[in-house]
Amino acid sequence: MKLLNRIGAMASISRRFLLKWPAATYAVSVLGARDGSAHSRMRRDVDVAIVGAGLSGLCAARLLARAGRSVLVLDARDRVGGRTLNQRIIGNRWVDGGGQWIGGSQTRVMALADELGIQRVPQYTTGLGVAYANGTRITFERDTPSAETLRIQVMLENLSRQVPLDAPWNAAEAALLDAQSVADWLQANNVGAEASQAVAATIGTTLSASPENTSLLWFLFYLRSAGGFAELNDGAQQHRLEGGAQSLSVRLAEELAGSVVLGAPVRRIKGWCSDSVLLHSDAGTVRARRAIVAMMPRDMQRIDFTPALPRNRDALQRHWGASSGFKVHIVFDRPFWRDQGLSGIGFMDSGGVEVTFDSTPADGAVGVLLAFVNPAASRLSAAARRERIIEDVSKLFGEQARAPLDYVEQDWTRETWTAGCVSPQPPGLISSSGSALKAPTGRIHWAGTETSGVWCGYIEGAIRAGERAAAEVLEQLAFD
Repeated sequence: MKLLNRIGAMASISRRFLLKWPAATYAVSVLGARDGSAHSRMRRDVDVAIVGAGLSGLCAARLLARAGRSVLVLDARDRVGGRTLNQRIIGNRWVDGGGQWIGGSQTRVMALADELGIQRVPQYTTGLGVAYANGTRITFERDTPSAETLRIQVMLENLSRQVPLDAPWNAAEAALLDAQSVADWLQANNVGAEASQAVAATIGTTLSASPENTSLLWFLFYLRSAGGFAELNDGAQQHRLEGGAQSLSVRLAEELAGSVVLGAPVRRIKGWCSDSVLLHSDAGTVRARRAIVAMMPRDMQRIDFTPALPRNRDALQRHWGASSGFKVHIVFDRPFWRDQGLSGIGFMDSGGVEVTFDSTPADGAVGVLLAFVNPAASRLSAAARRERIIEDVSKLFGEQARAPLDYVEQDWTRETWTAGCVSPQPPGLISSSGSALKAPTGRIHWAGTETSGVWCGYIEGAIRAGERAAAEVLEQLAFD
């Protein structure tokens, strides 16, 4: 077996974990609620209140404001950006603690970056990959998937075409597809070890899950949403954004100056089935004709909805699957692995580090390796964890990796306001409750990347979902 199709897929850069990030350090012209005095007495009446200042919420706000509607965005964090986060490293440079890669058919995020003047940085993939497996270090070239793997990928892609992007729960035999895990399907079709490992690697790197706990219906939808295995495994990771992906949200927030309130967790939303919606936050209250909630469904459990949400919507939020992630950026005086003919793509079968990528800035003034880390490393002390990760990286890239200039980590399991970065769904949920995912509930409209039928779970999906929710609201406001 060629060094595991698993390695090829895991090294495919499709680990676009919509990960968690520490507090942003960009200055944004927004209101804050930290003093607990003036802002805590805030009383605002607007056309539309938006919960969540990530890309989805901010894109919705931008479209609404440009249409002449009054809008206010509330976020629990002290920063904008949601599941994108820029982290400062030595030399006043930035790396992505959260979602970072774009490319392929992700037209909306590339257009937005161009409009906002944010340059793209090509993802470096030149050279060999390196793996440390069973105590042995080897280098490898990216192999073409085996005939068996390609056959299984085509089978799954063909099956995915039966799943409607706008309503996967309406697929033919949706309940039957949703009752199975991907592992069940692989076993029922007598799929061999290599092809099974390749599918598992795609699920692991895109959904941070295993075939055993991932609904077949949801994976088929996710696969079609992206455009197939090639897009999931490679196409979506062609570029990073200069200055970090959070820069998109920072610049959108600057356009919305005065209409974004940070440090303002929404505790209660009242009256979604009445003539207006009342939002109670730590910054005060907002009355709106319509509301958009732009969050991962699991995170909406923190909000008390009065009256209670319909049963399907409540079940969706309570049982929504969410996986966290752990990223570490290690900074060196230069990208020394390139001198060795290595791409920076690395894989380990055990230890703290799972997979690595080259995240060096465009000017190459420093070298940066990104490591995705086993969440179990959270249990170690900070010092022991750093020592373990640097030891693992040195096994992959040699003794030069033992002397970093800087080390920055982001453990999303410790994030207060985010239940997870990506959304693997268990069998049974989408066919039974999925119809409530994006259908408006009275005067509440739902956004967030999980509600997008195209590039669900990605930055692209977040933008599309915000634009879709804004269009819904504008249509309804015309009749209110």
